[in-house]
Amino acid sequence: MINFDGSHYDSLGKVPEKNLSIFSGIPLHTEILMCSKVGILFWEDHYFMLMATLRKSRVNIPMNYTMEYFQEQINELTKINAEKGSTSLVSIQFYRTSSPNLSQPITDICFFIKTKPHVFEKHNMTVELYKDYYINPGEYSNLYQTNFALRDLAKVFAYENQFGGCLLLNQEKSLVESTHGTLFLISAGTIKTPDLSSGTVNTVLRSKFIDQIKLEKSLQFEETNIASFSLQKADEIFTLSLSSGFNNIRQFRKKVYETERSNALFDLLKKQL
Repeated sequence: MINFDGSHYDSLGKVPEKNLSIFSGIPLHTEILMCSKVGILFWEDHYFMLMATLRKSRVNIPMNYTMEYFQEQINELTKINAEKGSTSLVSIQFYRTSSPNLSQPITDICFFIKTKPHVFEKHNMTVELYKDYYINPGEYSNLYQTNFALRDLAKVFAYENQFGGCLLLNQEKSLVESTHGTLFLISAGTIKTPDLSSGTVNTVLRSKFIDQIKLEKSLQFEETNIASFSLQKADEIFTLSLSSGFNNIRQFRKKVYETERSNALFDLLKKQL
């Protein structure tokens, strides 16, 4: 069961034909959430982030798009899909109902919600650098939807070459993120992640995890520019996202990484989830 603009349908094909053309366009924004027994994780942070993105997108935001309204829509759908009480992944996508034009530059929007059972787990994988295309550094790339197609192309490259994923670079050849989420490097007593100016996606989970790291006295945290040669100097590398989970990078080319401190951070994160 899916939710299209507040109404439930068995599948996308059941949505009224006059509305199906909306899905031929690229979503304005996609917000990925996780629901557990206690409800929607970090819901307030997710809501304010998605509303901020919609405001940046220059669209008419309906007055009923309140925190309580979307919470109700998500809870109803997880209940219908028999996922209430278990862990599920929720995707909320927003679309323009028409293309901007001279007479109506600011358009109306609609939303599409789908859910699926999900377990946030830890995985191991090998990676390679993706160099066919580069991410533009800056604030626009912090939005999830901006480089969605590029991340998909990088996944295709990885899977065709028998890698678990790829690491993405920006135009300045600095590390930005991975195909499977936010990138973190541990070297000696320091843990680093690319700063937002690099073009990495700004997610709620990234922010929450960084807040958690800052409380760890055993590690010094740095949000900074990271050159690609740092991969050879790092002791441990991992990636993080709600949809892909926690991924320990075990190998990059001939470099093999440890996982001891990464695993300890995963255990701390699991307590929050």
